[in-house]
Amino acid sequence: MIFLKISFVDNNLIVFLNSKNIEGISFNERDLEKYFHSLFFKLGDYGLDFSGSYDIDVYIDDFYGMVVVVKSNGIDYYDDVVTMNISISKYRNFLYKSDIFIDVDCDIYCYDGCFYYEPHDVSFMDIGVIIENCEIIYGSLAHEIRFCGNVIDKIY
Repeated sequence: MIFLKISFVDNNLIVFLNSKNIEGISFNERDLEKYFHSLFFKLGDYGLDFSGSYDIDVYIDDFYGMVVVVKSNGIDYYDDVVTMNISISKYRNFLYKSDIFIDVDCDIYCYDGCFYYEPHDVSFMDIGVIIENCEIIYGSLAHEIRFCGNVIDKIY
């Protein structure tokens, strides 16, 4: 069984896969292409049909799992044929954005009026609170926040 979250942003499909979903995958283009063909087939059970050519941006985080952004190229030569151009991001850490301060044990950045959380060795309860209350930030934006945001020192 695959546990995932799906959303659509700007006509792109965004698939959030937790770390259990990607255990045992080597992150090379050939293995990812096999995995995505299987994933697309399973998403067909939910009314999402895939055929044509897609650009796929892959963002990997050791803690969370993987975010996959699927963009259609608008090219569809044959029904039920999927081709893909896969790009794996060099940025490997996700952040979790919230408008409110959440008291959890992790690195916290303040950037552009919001709080960004970077978990490392947090409890199961803390990660539940983070995922429930935050938006996942990945790619170059997460990288920028880590280097330009203000680190919040927690006082205990």
